[in-house]
Amino acid sequence: GAKKHGRDNWKLISSIEQLDHALRHAYLYLLGDNKDDHATNFLTRAMMFYEQLADEIPLRDRKGE
Repeated sequence: GAKKHGRDNWKLISSIEQLDHALRHAYLYLLGDNKDDHATNFLTRAMMFYEQLADEIPLRDRKGE
């Protein structure tokens, strides 16, 4: 992805958008779509979502931490 989109370009996408992309890949995987590696893309987007969320919500404001 870095060659095509630039290094750390994923950080420009909000956590909500990352979650949207992750869920889209999960649904396409469950529907049997094989035009893309949806399982890998789901996991990658989920990790991006988690990382972005950690940057957007200060530790003191997170529930249960």
